[in-house]
Amino acid sequence: MHEVRLANDADAPEVGRVFAAGFREDPVMCWVFSEPDRTRKITNLFTFLAHESLVPLGATWVLPGSAAGWQPPGEREPSPERAERFEAAMALATEADGERLSHFGAEAEARRPAEPHWHLSVLASDDEARGKGQGARLLVESLRRIDADGLPAHLESTNTRNVPLYLRHGFEVVEEVRLPDGPIFTVMVRPPVSG
Repeated sequence: MHEVRLANDADAPEVGRVFAAGFREDPVMCWVFSEPDRTRKITNLFTFLAHESLVPLGATWVLPGSAAGWQPPGEREPSPERAERFEAAMALATEADGERLSHFGAEAEARRPAEPHWHLSVLASDDEARGKGQGARLLVESLRRIDADGLPAHLESTNTRNVPLYLRHGFEVVEEVRLPDGPIFTVMVRPPVSG
């Protein structure tokens, strides 16, 4: 059995692939990105996130075919160069796609806890790894680190089928948010675990 480990820069292409595979049919991502080329748009977004945002933060845990990308506490302002690379990654997205992505981002950001916290940005498995308990293993391992910090954890579940997994790991539903003419995403928080 493979051990859960932290991703390094060399893992970023595989992490991006896993994220994209896991979100290919996600209700919110399918609402954000229109056809044609929805799958390529989703792949471009998650490849960018893996390379430019999550893996470099040093808080992405991996197993073969699965990954959990966390944002540690603290504000990080993107550089102008990174913003340009994001625009290039989103070249296939229509103006309406961009508006929906911005709307989802603003709705999610408005519900972030004010106090320092860890944010689970992406938890995904590809088709081969899905349903084998790897997401739970990634949560257990990553939450150990978060518990050691004594901080809360926060996430937005963009697929209601995944809410029971997070409930089993101590997260609580804070709010369900309906996107305009679209699906619901679930805001969840896991209180700090006291030692």
